[in-house]
Amino acid sequence: PIVKWISQSSSERLWRVRVLLGAPKLYKLQCVDCERLLNIGEKMARDVKIWKDDGAFKLRTCGVVEVDGKYLIGNSGECDFWSFPGGHVTIGESTDDAVVREFFEETKIETETEKLLADIQLFWDRGDGKPFHEVGFYYLLKPKRKIEAKDFVYEENDGGKIKHHVYKWLTLEELKNIDIRPPELLICLENNLERQHFVHNMMK
Repeated sequence: PIVKWISQSSSERLWRVRVLLGAPKLYKLQCVDCERLLNIGEKMARDVKIWKDDGAFKLRTCGVVEVDGKYLIGNSGECDFWSFPGGHVTIGESTDDAVVREFFEETKIETETEKLLADIQLFWDRGDGKPFHEVGFYYLLKPKRKIEAKDFVYEENDGGKIKHHVYKWLTLEELKNIDIRPPELLICLENNLERQHFVHNMMK
């Protein structure tokens, strides 16, 4: 289920629910003339992600930008590895539209898509022995204006959650010497490949 009932007040017809797919916050659900209105962030509600007892799934898209032989990577402090900027695809949104939107939300850099580098399926243990299945589309992006390859920090308000992104520009050789995920993307960059398909199963 998307929501779990916490308590109910029949007199006020007011419910409190916990959103399982997102930040653990309590929201109000009001029923007026049989029409239920869920007061949660629209973007969070529309993200393509599923959480069930036997596993989870999400659809993501990420962007690769190269300037002067260096690639932009980021870390929000929530993990000990680096990745390319991106985020969830929303329902009804194409992955190439999503990557431009997400890249701007996380970096404030306006871009346009050049080509699809790869689609990558990832499987890992979500922490309870059940699989987390992620499908990611990775695009090469082109900045709409000239930018410099200088490291920077950006604070993003992601649906009320503040994320502190640290960004670095590294060469391909430097990327090979750090924990960058997914690592399969480096194969595309090093060999100038596009539209590749990879499956990375960390459950085995």
